Amino acid sequence: MDAADETPARPDAGRRGVLIAGAGLAGAGVAAVALAAIGRGDDDGSPGLPRAGATAPAGSPPGGWRDATRDHGARGTGEGDDRGALQDALDAAAGEGTGPLRGGTVHLGAGVFPISGSLFLRSGVTLRGAGPGTVIKLASGVDEPALVIEADADGTPVANAAIRDLTLDGSTGEQTAGRHGIALRGNNRGSLTPVTGSDSFHLIADVIVVYFGGHGIAIGVDPPDGATPAEVRATRVLQAVVFECAKAGDGRAGILVGGTDGVFVACDVAGCDGPGYLITRANNRLEGCKAYFNHDEFVVTGERNQLVGCQAQDSFGDGFVLRGTANSTLAGCQADSNAGAGFRLDDTRTSALTGLTSFRRGDRPAEGPGVVLEGGTERCLVTGTVDGFPVAVEGENPGGITQIVG
Repeated sequence: MDAADETPARPDAGRRGVLIAGAGLAGAGVAAVALAAIGRGDDDGSPGLPRAGATAPAGSPPGGWRDATRDHGARGTGEGDDRGALQDALDAAAGEGTGPLRGGTVHLGAGVFPISGSLFLRSGVTLRGAGPGTVIKLASGVDEPALVIEADADGTPVANAAIRDLTLDGSTGEQTAGRHGIALRGNNRGSLTPVTGSDSFHLIADVIVVYFGGHGIAIGVDPPDGATPAEVRATRVLQAVVFECAKAGDGRAGILVGGTDGVFVACDVAGCDGPGYLITRANNRLEGCKAYFNHDEFVVTGERNQLVGCQAQDSFGDGFVLRGTANSTLAGCQADSNAGAGFRLDDTRTSALTGLTSFRRGDRPAEGPGVVLEGGTERCLVTGTVDGFPVAVEGENPGGITQIVG
């Protein structure tokens, strides 16, 4: 198991608790930002992404746009193995351009591109599909990720790689813990790229990831050999959809936030057997993200993280869990009809949950408390509203000087 992937066990919901009278808390939550439509080319003849075999669109830099079908022989028919052609295109694109920042774009048109093993992104290279109809499908019996951002062909760390506008499909009867959709691993912090310094600044945008046994998207997962612990900084994940992943259990999550200084905007995670989001490192920001029908929706164990306008809905466990963290902020977050606690603070210090809402929708079978404070939680501020749930304090004086403002 990867060291950063261990999901802390949720405390027994049946532990002795003392209910706080007057459970209603003042304030109001902010609804999660709606997920924007996945990007695709226009169908009315207006400028957009080219179809397979088309020439580069107007304004593309000379030599910087490579069509994987036309230029490298990828078929996209759903048959055979397109791995060799796609890796050849990615490697070739890494040599495009001049100056300190090199790299080009590899375009995939609509179609299904089977691969027999991992594809490795290179520095400065963008892998771009034509929308959800561009599907990269990982073959069965492969215990490795579909897409990997780790090292260039010469072994140096990758920086400034991008994955856009496509679907990753891991559907198979053999779901193993190492079978991730996208894995950012290795010491990308040491990339020391020109202009951007040591931050790797990878981008994942408008991507759908479905049916993987491991993490759907793993930021900072350790390499299989464990020789160099992963250190990934400043990744941006925008409008990603992760569905039915983490099927192998073993501490996997829909999205593992195991890097630092990352930004995640308008992402959806649903139907995973582990947490929707597992945030194990520091200084990450999630805005307008949603998780539903997972086992625990948002689990935060790293320090100094921010969740703004996020929604946890219909969890089989807790909605939001802050465990062993400090100096974290949740603002305008909503816990909607979760089976466990709406918001659980366990050994949490100097953190603020403001404008929260926790409620049960209609006749949903939600049973847990709206807010739970336990395990040495202290010096925290919790404000918001709880509808239909108690607020619980468990353990011996775990609240310290925590304030619940009502």
